[in-house]
Amino acid sequence: TILAYWDLKNFSFLRPAAFLDNTWALLPETNPTLRGNSYTFSEYQHAMLKMHRFFGFLQAPQVFVKFQNTPANYSELERGTARNLSVGKAYIGCKLVASSLLVALADMTSGVGGDSPSNLLVNLNKHKDWTPSQSSSRSSPSTTKQSDNGQQQQHYDEIVYQTLFDGRSKETWFDIPQSYLAAYLYKTLGATRTADLASKYCAENPLNKGQELIQAIPQDTLHLIVQHLVKSDAPRSKSLEVDTKKLWC
Repeated sequence: TILAYWDLKNFSFLRPAAFLDNTWALLPETNPTLRGNSYTFSEYQHAMLKMHRFFGFLQAPQVFVKFQNTPANYSELERGTARNLSVGKAYIGCKLVASSLLVALADMTSGVGGDSPSNLLVNLNKHKDWTPSQSSSRSSPSTTKQSDNGQQQQHYDEIVYQTLFDGRSKETWFDIPQSYLAAYLYKTLGATRTADLASKYCAENPLNKGQELIQAIPQDTLHLIVQHLVKSDAPRSKSLEVDTKKLWC
């Protein structure tokens, strides 16, 4: 029993980023496509979808089971686990929306590229300038802020945003710790809207509701994402710009 609790102790880590390190380390075990030298947008999105479903049903009381007086710090473990599962579900949901959106945009350019390799996904996530404002006050756990251009940003959890933007504690060979695109979407759309998009448009094959997901993203937000894709993927740049403009005609 003590060994079992030791194996599960990461669920109650003080830092959600450290807890997510363990989650990410396990991804290749359940997603064989992440074990190779390269993977595609859709393969990465599928891994996020599976993890999002897992976080959706897992509850803190299911992780640690109290037997008599063991573990002695059960209440502390349960509180820490509940916190990490809450942050983890929101974190995974943001990455699911971001990857589903990229799959949908890639599908729009199927004639000149279609599904994209992982190196493009990594390059996109290296752009720090996704966020409307590079400086953000971290004085409270949840906030509604004004961006530099005066546009109101929606209510979001600062810990989730910080974990996305600053990154997990460790880098894995198949993914970098930071998720700047997901952080930008979360900060711009807000916690509630991002979670709604994850459940409404990303809970199945993203190609089934890809265009609906694209149209659910505010035009100025989508425009910035497309501009980054254009810079990162020259062969499909013209097709992306033309096809996304059609959505707003």
